[in-house]
Amino acid sequence: GAVASRPGRFELAHGGTLFLDEVGTLSTAVQAKLLRALEAREIERVGSRRATPVDFRLISATNEDLESRVRQGSFREDLYYRINTIPIRIAPLRDRVDDIPLLADHFLAKFSSRHGKPRRKLSAPVVGRLKQHYWKGNVRELEHVIEMLVLFAESEEVSESDLPRALRETTAPGPGAGKPFAKAVEEFERKRLADAIHEAGGVKARAARQLGLDSNQIKYLCRKYRL
Repeated sequence: GAVASRPGRFELAHGGTLFLDEVGTLSTAVQAKLLRALEAREIERVGSRRATPVDFRLISATNEDLESRVRQGSFREDLYYRINTIPIRIAPLRDRVDDIPLLADHFLAKFSSRHGKPRRKLSAPVVGRLKQHYWKGNVRELEHVIEMLVLFAESEEVSESDLPRALRETTAPGPGAGKPFAKAVEEFERKRLADAIHEAGGVKARAARQLGLDSNQIKYLCRKYRL
């Protein structure tokens, strides 16, 4: 359908910033094309035989565990290290509950203005329910819930009865329940590796033998945990 010559996203980002959201969902074919564009700093339009130079800052985001995807072989290792130059890790919403009232207030103002509704106020029990919820969808899930409350709550103050059933049925987490399994595994892995390197006097090859790892495995883990 390329019946006219039009610049694509990479070309439009020349001299600026290109943001790629959910980069972890790219197919292996697209991963190869992205890596080639990043390495060569040039792209080719569909149907063109001439390369076009591009120079841009790349910012990518994902909620996928790319390190795990690399180990599984579903995400290219060379692309991972190419885009992982300056990683910024943001904790999931459930691990920063103090942000929830601030974000909720922001979304209340945003959607009240957008939909021409009176400004709502969240009751204390509602704020408590929001803080207890697991928020698997993170900030986007919270944004969706607040928009729904703006649209359908009947009184100025939002009560628990206005909440969707999933939030009304939320119970307070038990001790240690807030830490995701993957995070707990990472913490154990990092500590075990750091202890082994310390016991080996800083000699990583010796630490690898103690842990039953080969040279490639310990190099990968040391890069992963910056040891």
